[in-house]
Amino acid sequence: MFPAPVTSMVASFSWRLLSPRFLGGFVLGAAASSASCVAALQLYDKREPELAPVAPVQKDPLEEYGFPLTGTEARQYINHALAYDPAKRTPKWVIEHLSRTKTVGSADRKHCKFKPDPNIPKMFSATNEDYLGSGWTRGHMAPAGDNKFSTVIGADEVAVPSHLYKVILVREKGSEQPLAIGAFVVPNSPIGFDHQLPEYKVQLEDLEKMSGLLFFPQLDRDKGLKPLCDVDSCRLIQLHEFKLYIAARRVGGARNLQKLERILSELKEEGITPDGYLLDLYEKKRKEFSLKSGTDRDERKG
Repeated sequence: MFPAPVTSMVASFSWRLLSPRFLGGFVLGAAASSASCVAALQLYDKREPELAPVAPVQKDPLEEYGFPLTGTEARQYINHALAYDPAKRTPKWVIEHLSRTKTVGSADRKHCKFKPDPNIPKMFSATNEDYLGSGWTRGHMAPAGDNKFSTVIGADEVAVPSHLYKVILVREKGSEQPLAIGAFVVPNSPIGFDHQLPEYKVQLEDLEKMSGLLFFPQLDRDKGLKPLCDVDSCRLIQLHEFKLYIAARRVGGARNLQKLERILSELKEEGITPDGYLLDLYEKKRKEFSLKSGTDRDERKG
């Protein structure tokens, strides 16, 4: 078979090109292709629709202007935390961590100036003037004179507690497991040196009912916690030990050699023998005064 002449092939193609069926298909294809391009361009140029503004959430009228602030939230400091009672202008509770290393050191606070916590509103903060002449001190509320039965003191009416409590949770060094716990309530008045700490022991649950506080809420009390006084003597210091403690503080604050010598003379008159700690402190202070005296003489000669 011979191939068809070229003229007939061109004529055949021309006929097909000009046929309504071919043109319709071509136009349809071109239209479809154009539509695809337009769709692609529209997709490319499409922008994120602007979100309709969200209607503001309607506040509950009860909290529109805020609930009353009690001020009793926990306040964290370097080695202690507390909850402050604005009405009584004293802490509701104070928690601290004690260890042997934290109770010894060379810190000297005699030149420190204590200031009120600036985070407590001034109207709820006690001042030194509230305690001035009342017979009470800001640190230890030691009663004196006729004020020992007072319930409030000062212009700001700082509450004076009738009793003080302490809850002690102990564990052995290097252990994460609590060992023993004890709760005590003592009157806020002189008790002398004839009493022992176990006399003021109370059940922790009873103290919680009286105070309205739940102590150590994350503590598992079913893990065999022992009573504190079963693992410790709970012995209070005796009178002579207390006087030695006071004498040591006086030695640390002595301003001259004459006052330093007077402290030891008074102990001797009372028949109290200085212990090693007090004698070491005395010698250290005496050397300081001797060195200062020698320096002063050299300056005068110069």
